[in-house]
Amino acid sequence: MFFAGIDDTAEMALHAAIRKYPDRFIEVERRLSIGDRTPDELRSLKKALNALFSTDVRRWQTWRLISVVEQQLGEYDKALDAIVEAEKSREPSRRGNLLATFIVDMLKKKQFEVAYDATKRVDEINCASLKSRVPIFEAKALRGLGKFRESAKILENILDSGIPQLKGEAAILLAEIYLENLHDTKAAEKALGAFPMYRRTIPEQVAVLMAKIRMCERKFDEAKSYLVKALNVYKRSDELFYLYAFNMFFAGIDDTAEMALHAAIRKYPDSRFANDGVEYLLVLQETGDGVKQLREALFDMFAHDTAAALDKFNELTKKGASEDIMDMIYWKKAQCQLTMNDSLAYETLYELVEKFPESFYAPLAMEIIADRYVKAGENAKATKIFSEILEKYPDASNLQSVRQKLLSLGGSI
Repeated sequence: MFFAGIDDTAEMALHAAIRKYPDRFIEVERRLSIGDRTPDELRSLKKALNALFSTDVRRWQTWRLISVVEQQLGEYDKALDAIVEAEKSREPSRRGNLLATFIVDMLKKKQFEVAYDATKRVDEINCASLKSRVPIFEAKALRGLGKFRESAKILENILDSGIPQLKGEAAILLAEIYLENLHDTKAAEKALGAFPMYRRTIPEQVAVLMAKIRMCERKFDEAKSYLVKALNVYKRSDELFYLYAFNMFFAGIDDTAEMALHAAIRKYPDSRFANDGVEYLLVLQETGDGVKQLREALFDMFAHDTAAALDKFNELTKKGASEDIMDMIYWKKAQCQLTMNDSLAYETLYELVEKFPESFYAPLAMEIIADRYVKAGENAKATKIFSEILEKYPDASNLQSVRQKLLSLGGSI
């Protein structure tokens, strides 16, 4: 019954599924993770899961599923407690994977405080193999919390300790922090020097970061050299492909940039860099005095100089630009404001939706506005906006997340 999606007898269905098909536990977990359930349905499901403790279902499996449900309810602290209990219920030799996976999931969901707290619970499960990775997890969580110097210090300690299995990951992460958060290209390059080189070919991640460092230093010819060499080795890397196009764009070599951007978008339309590629193409198709300033603002965003980018976007919104790209300018301005925790971001997003209701960015802006209402406890307003997005923008790129958020508030689709 559970595998058929029938949840009205959840306890019996779960018990039968796990008992009869122990090898399909992962499928049970997956169905819980992706199911569109209301908060009331999730609470009923949690009650059914608790009833499994009196059956012959393994305790760690039940705790693991409870953790999944708590995450869907947004109760991340309770989800952490459940996963720790799941680890404690396993044989000592099998411990560590559940908590490690949980920490990785929390980092992906930007629940950095929970991820950091989880690193402090490792001692409870007595797992030496996981304990060795704790410093990396701590550094990632601290970076997410904006504690860049603390994160960098942990990573430098890892590099000094000479632990080979962590050294490469630590060097990459430290270089990213120096480049993207502390804006120190020299320190970023020095960090990459600690990357263990076991072969003559430069690793892809190192090539990407070296190219970014040179681009941030406006040494576009050197960046091009790194990228060409790397692309000869990593021919299927979408990131290197797009970086080459971006480098040409920022260097002002417009004909080459346009061809490279078209090629990248055709070859990797689903890449996480595709939206930036399309936006840069739009800029190249514009003419007028504002294009140079817009290119410079986008470069500042690429180099993570958010304050400088925001100043330029403010000027562009005041003096105007082509109607075809004004919605993008408002969106980029709002992104800068959000990065700087500027409450004026929401005014910018409202303005975007009012002035450009047909824009690709309108439903994205509305979702961010609705998220703010959720945080403020104004669920009725958030529900109204989420429903409006589904009604007015059936082809929006954020429909899946909007549906999930609406259901979590008890709304209907």
